[in-house]
Amino acid sequence: MTKLYLLVKKVLPVVLLVSCYSMALAQGKTVSGRVTSTDDGSGVPGVNILEKGTSNGTVSDADGNYRITVGANATLVYSFVGYKTQEVAVGDRSTVDIGLESDVTALQEVVVTGYGTQEKKEITGAVVSMKNESFNKGAIQDPSQLLQGKVAGVSISRAGSDPNEPFTVRMRGLTTVGANQSPLFVIDGVIGASIANVDPNDIASIDILKDGSAAAIYGTQASSGVILITTKKGKAGKTTVDFNSYVALDEINRKVPVMSSSEYLGIGGQNLGSSTNWLDQVTHTGVTTVNNLGISGGAGNTVWRFSINVRDVSGILKNNGFDQINGRFSLQQSALKNKVRFSMDGSMTTRNTNYGFQEALRYATLYNPTAPIYDPTGKNPVTGSPYYEASLFDNFNPVGIQNLNQYDGKKTTINLNGKAEVDLLPGLTGIVTYALQRENGLTGQYYGKTSYFRGFGRDGLAYRNTDITSRDILEMYLSYNKQFNDLNLALVGGYSYQQRQEEGYGVTAGKFISDALGYNQLAFSQDTPNGLTTLSSYASPVQKLIGFFGRANLNYKETYLLSASYRHEGNTGFGLGHKWGDFGSVSGAVVLNKLFDMPSISNLKARIGYGVTGNLPPTYGISQFQFTQQASYGYSNGNRIPVVSTALASNPDLKWETKTEINGGVDFGFMENRLTGSFDVYQRTSKDFILERPIDAAVNVASTQWQNLGEIQTTGVELALTYNAIQKSDFTWTTTLVASHYKSILKKLYPGVEQKDGLPELGSGLGAPGQNNTYVIRNIAGEQVGTIVGPQYQGVDASGNPILGSDPYARLGHGLPTLDLGWTNTFTYKNWDLNFFLRGTFGHQLVNSWRAFYEPLVPGQINSYNRVKTKYYDPAIKTASWSSLYVENGDFVKLDNLTLGYNFKLGSGSAVSKLRVYAGGNNLFVITGYTGVDPEARLADSGGTDNGAFNPTTKNPLAPGIDRRNNYFLARTITFGVNLTF
Repeated sequence: MTKLYLLVKKVLPVVLLVSCYSMALAQGKTVSGRVTSTDDGSGVPGVNILEKGTSNGTVSDADGNYRITVGANATLVYSFVGYKTQEVAVGDRSTVDIGLESDVTALQEVVVTGYGTQEKKEITGAVVSMKNESFNKGAIQDPSQLLQGKVAGVSISRAGSDPNEPFTVRMRGLTTVGANQSPLFVIDGVIGASIANVDPNDIASIDILKDGSAAAIYGTQASSGVILITTKKGKAGKTTVDFNSYVALDEINRKVPVMSSSEYLGIGGQNLGSSTNWLDQVTHTGVTTVNNLGISGGAGNTVWRFSINVRDVSGILKNNGFDQINGRFSLQQSALKNKVRFSMDGSMTTRNTNYGFQEALRYATLYNPTAPIYDPTGKNPVTGSPYYEASLFDNFNPVGIQNLNQYDGKKTTINLNGKAEVDLLPGLTGIVTYALQRENGLTGQYYGKTSYFRGFGRDGLAYRNTDITSRDILEMYLSYNKQFNDLNLALVGGYSYQQRQEEGYGVTAGKFISDALGYNQLAFSQDTPNGLTTLSSYASPVQKLIGFFGRANLNYKETYLLSASYRHEGNTGFGLGHKWGDFGSVSGAVVLNKLFDMPSISNLKARIGYGVTGNLPPTYGISQFQFTQQASYGYSNGNRIPVVSTALASNPDLKWETKTEINGGVDFGFMENRLTGSFDVYQRTSKDFILERPIDAAVNVASTQWQNLGEIQTTGVELALTYNAIQKSDFTWTTTLVASHYKSILKKLYPGVEQKDGLPELGSGLGAPGQNNTYVIRNIAGEQVGTIVGPQYQGVDASGNPILGSDPYARLGHGLPTLDLGWTNTFTYKNWDLNFFLRGTFGHQLVNSWRAFYEPLVPGQINSYNRVKTKYYDPAIKTASWSSLYVENGDFVKLDNLTLGYNFKLGSGSAVSKLRVYAGGNNLFVITGYTGVDPEARLADSGGTDNGAFNPTTKNPLAPGIDRRNNYFLARTITFGVNLTF
């Protein structure tokens, strides 16, 4: 027995080992390999690898490597979000490497909707999603330019090409005449983050919530629509380096047509002995360089991206432009098998701005063309400067404006935000986010001791101002998603807290010993005792905005869709009984092609929605009594300069602005989505605008008060079409057309607009000389906002006086357009790509201020100013009198962008994985009958300024359609660039 035991003890392990090995050979084998991306060859982490027909699976590691034991005749299924799923038969192989292709269609179907995402097919509101490959091309300096003309119902415009002037963004017409006329921007989930702190190169996608049902989740800040920006993120695997660079050249595209020296002398102009092209003296070829470097990668559970963007921008006006450096980072980290996720994003922008003086363009246009640049005596007897001055009202040597004065500034913006997500239960996730924004701006102006433009007689004049703003946002919410057989339920609910503070100061002083230190010599001012020094400062209380929000989305069989949202929000800026407001929405959709047999229709979804949104007060404390004091130090004629004080009356009944909107739409796709598009019709009503109005100071102590006034109703239709016309292996053509029409009707506003001819918009005066009280815009109940009024021009009499119609308030046009069109075409041929974009705006009229002042041959003014000479010029007219003669149609079509690129074929061993060079242009041509510098619609009025006065800091939306004399000229841009990926 002992021998048998010893034999069994020795033999049994060997038998068991052989048996196990035999079973392993019979039942399965180990397969290993690497999963890479066909885009750049980098490993793809987190890919699900499943043995088909079983629950046996694994996940690729940080470098894309994997190992799995499979049975005989196994087939492996590789799947990952954003890539096409692939199946591979193992056969007798022990190593299976595979390259996954990007699934562009799947990526495009994800839409950011606020506090979450949805698949595009689940959307029930008017929502548009754009990825970076669809953005506008060329010399893009402002993120809003990426969307210009691309989205039906979104108007993005800027008259002229001043690089320091932001674009005006309007969504579905005029929503409010108070503050916050532009949409709310949400950047990486941060509400109200500064768009100026995002470089266009760093943007991955933009989602636009156009109607009230889609935007209502953001409550009081969403009245003008919502634009959600998602920046580029890192991807695990191989570290990728992207470098983009371009140089752009700007030249004047259009200018005001004026007389030459000989023409000017021919009409009796004063001959000062020279022939000067003043516009050539103050403009040049603007040279812009832009460089962007992005580095991204990751390993394991961590992915990251860092970018730096450097811009040096110069406009067509000398001493005008900015240089900017922007840095951005993004970090995402997961833990506990991806049940806990952290992310952090940050950005910082420092921008040094040379505002220059666009008034130099104005005076270069109207200055006597026979005047010399420099005073013939070498020193002007009036100013002491070397420049000639005519010493006339509203008449300044434009070269002297540029060379004797300075106006610049510096602004730093910082954004930081963090986010933590925890999967609490299956389908239930808790999210906490915190974000901060800090802005610090400093501006300075200095007008030289011998400057005739501003500050004349002050012996040097300096301005210094600083503004500091801080914002903090804390949000906590829960997200729940559950599938109940054929019903999917998605819920979001949470809390939002925002606070904002502002402070700043300003100093004005004059009488300096030298110009050498500019505005940095305030301490050396000699104003006292015979001059004037002004000090100002402000500081706001903490402005709080608190909200509770929720949303429910239901999807039944991917056929019946329903969404509802609600937000209860409070703000410290309103009256005691009106601090809280309620904003909500409901929308639904039916996917008709799921219900009916439609062989040629890929998608047909009908939508309808209703939503209520609000608008915040324009500034702090406006419901309370305010007393403002501006202290002035110094003496005038032996008397102490008095303190200047103003007061604002309280209004305990001040409440929210509200906007209600109903939207109906259809999304469609034909021929396997070769032709796709959408059609929407809407009506929105905005009321209780928050406006500052004059009141009787004798009764109320104060002279103004903020009140809730007015109502505007806007109706419109929108159409978007995309057609993949040609899709061959070596040639493709995709064309997109967007069109929108809207009309904004003023229902009520101030008392008196109900009268037949309404009330004049007091900010719409043409200006000096002689037409300050000529108001060209009137607010008339029942008519469109921006009604241009005046007498009809009927000819000219023998004395040179215009013959005018009897009705002084005849309707001459409207400042807001009725139709916007955008047409994009993208071609690829082998390694070449071509993109061009045409944009048109129609139905608006423009008041041509240049013609109204300087086209008539007024006898006393011929020696003062050059004359405008357009196709309407009539030398018989000797009197400048406002009429329909100076109202022109502003219809136009612009070739906004044309870009031609070439993609080089690179070998597999090259360190460079992508190399593309391109050339392009912006504003290459304009087709229009308008005779001014830019036919772009003026959606709001900057006001009329004369004789060197400062331009207003705010624009009036109730006076659209006025082409002012201080507008910047339109430029044509040629661009050369390169894109590199390592």
